[in-house]
Amino acid sequence: MISRLNLLLSTFLAAATIVYAQRPDSADVEQLSPTKGDSLIPEWLQHGDPRERAWAAYWISRDRRQQNVPQLIDTLSAYQASPQAASSGWSEDDQAAFAVLDALIQLQAEISPDSAEALYPKFPVAALALIAQSHADTSEALMRILNSTESWGLLNWLTIADLLAANPPPGFAVRLLRNISIHARVQVLSPGQGFPGVGIAGDCAGSTEGAAQAGWPPVGAYRLAAHSSSTSRPLVGGEDPVYLLRTPSQDYWFADHASDDCADLMGVTLSDLSRDLIGQLLNAKKDAFALQLDPVLNVTWTSPKSYAQEVSAFVLQQQKVLQDTERGLESRSLLTAAEAASAAPSLDVEILDCRTIKTPLPDLVFADPSIHVVDQHREAVD
Repeated sequence: MISRLNLLLSTFLAAATIVYAQRPDSADVEQLSPTKGDSLIPEWLQHGDPRERAWAAYWISRDRRQQNVPQLIDTLSAYQASPQAASSGWSEDDQAAFAVLDALIQLQAEISPDSAEALYPKFPVAALALIAQSHADTSEALMRILNSTESWGLLNWLTIADLLAANPPPGFAVRLLRNISIHARVQVLSPGQGFPGVGIAGDCAGSTEGAAQAGWPPVGAYRLAAHSSSTSRPLVGGEDPVYLLRTPSQDYWFADHASDDCADLMGVTLSDLSRDLIGQLLNAKKDAFALQLDPVLNVTWTSPKSYAQEVSAFVLQQQKVLQDTERGLESRSLLTAAEAASAAPSLDVEILDCRTIKTPLPDLVFADPSIHVVDQHREAVD
């Protein structure tokens, strides 16, 4: 009995010695050779601590080890996200999971759409990158994310909507219509008066990278962008495409929280992006799409009758364009009549009296209740 125990103990110590011998020193962990990785990667992915799992994922990505992709996916399946929101910081398990995601993105690997959806709250950009490179049907997962993602930023929303627009599922077009808001402005001018100008201003506060994670491998800091650059790659196309940038980083929390809507989409609204996507569904380029969200009419005052006729024709033309848009979506089986009726955007008409000499403007009344005339006699502010 004692000899058997001694044998078991000797075997355990020998195995432990082998595993310990396999662990590289901190000085050469980043330069681990592919040969040593053959035995060490499976061990660290399955039994290592979070930092070791991150290093294993780094080696797999560095050496383009496609054969280890199934093990990365198995490691990810055992991951449980920390309860904090994405903006509340990450645990070490979260950091290790992100290193695995980074490797899967770099190797163009695929995970199930449901798995990517579950990862979205913690790792939104990485999850979208994985969905974008998937060949599976991702529409159901994307629609569920879309229904709860406005608060995550316009670039995230645009990425999801662009992916859905490539093969629009039922309910997608009506979702876009509900985001539309039309605000028509009528500027009433005196004869010979120049057109008043409109200015906009904005400010973007840049984000900065936080502290590096000592002893951890570098990962990719991911950022969505609305414009291409020498360091980006296309993520999803469309009238408003989205690009993905990856920059090596030692700050794991920063790595998936670097998208900047302000810098990329200054002055752009959800209504603007939805309008462009509706035009895309109708095969219309955004610069040529007849539906305008902020149409402007400059009316030179001559008489009450002429003013009323010109403004009424302008407003009714905007309404016709909207109705034609809805009919176009219906003809392509992208919108049902019931959806169109429930999602018809309202048309707000603002009257701005810019004349140098003010006289009463006639009231404008439209039979359609979806047309609202607001600030009908508001004067221009110098």
